[in-house]
Amino acid sequence: MRRIIKGDEPSSLTRYRARGAPGGYGRFPDRQDLREALVTEQLGLCAYCQSRIVPTAHRMTVEHFAAQSTHPELALAWDNLLGTCRGGRSEQSGRNEQSGPNDGRGQGAGGGRHDGGGRHDGGGRHDGGGRHEQGSRNERTGGLYCEAARGNTRLHIHPVHAPQVEELFSYRFNGEMESSNGPAQMDVNTLRLNHPRLVRNRAALVDRLRWSIDAFEGDAARLHKVRSLLRRWTTPDADGVLPEFAAAAEYWLRRWERRLERRIRRGDAKEPPTSSGPHPQTSDPAE
Repeated sequence: MRRIIKGDEPSSLTRYRARGAPGGYGRFPDRQDLREALVTEQLGLCAYCQSRIVPTAHRMTVEHFAAQSTHPELALAWDNLLGTCRGGRSEQSGRNEQSGPNDGRGQGAGGGRHDGGGRHDGGGRHDGGGRHEQGSRNERTGGLYCEAARGNTRLHIHPVHAPQVEELFSYRFNGEMESSNGPAQMDVNTLRLNHPRLVRNRAALVDRLRWSIDAFEGDAARLHKVRSLLRRWTTPDADGVLPEFAAAAEYWLRRWERRLERRIRRGDAKEPPTSSGPHPQTSDPAE
């Protein structure tokens, strides 16, 4: 999860509220304006899992952070609207955008494009640096995740309002996401952010990053590579998007950057900075 900096709301939303919002969110006619604005301010990433989202009715969901069923007064509040992925729903069977009282939140269609064929130096753009597994049959039997999994369950960590939201979450070599903060861990569980597809893609990403760094000889060269990768993973491209799973990549790159800086200061360079023994998939190399 990354901090989201909200921009100006679409003028169509402002005008609709000014007219008294007849019919509430369910009758708001300009959903495409919402999608485009959300994708732009979220740099093309799902607000929760960091998968790719694109502004079409079948490839993303307009999510209400505070559910309409419990907070109807926030149904048209721009800060309460987020862009999320399909969460394991297939594009063919995705729901139409919903807003009824039973659903209580927003669109049921959505979803991330998981582009393949990215660069193999750990700095790929739209696909997170390599080939990501594509979704089908609830993302290969893992069930639903993100907005699709939460129902109307209350969430605690708002990616717009929570300070230093990135620092609340950590990632393991095996791709798992966790938090020592109780409410943040509750959200990880509610949103099923350790869904098998997400875990596999994050683990594959970290592995590609490790190999691209360890291929260099000497800590100074490796530190230069890490900083180069950090720029790629934290800077939107020409289309204004970040690579998928950018938060996980930044987490590990910053840890490796700190470790390399310490090693260079101490003159300790006995092994690659990302090495952690025979089972790197379950270890933390940064300590």
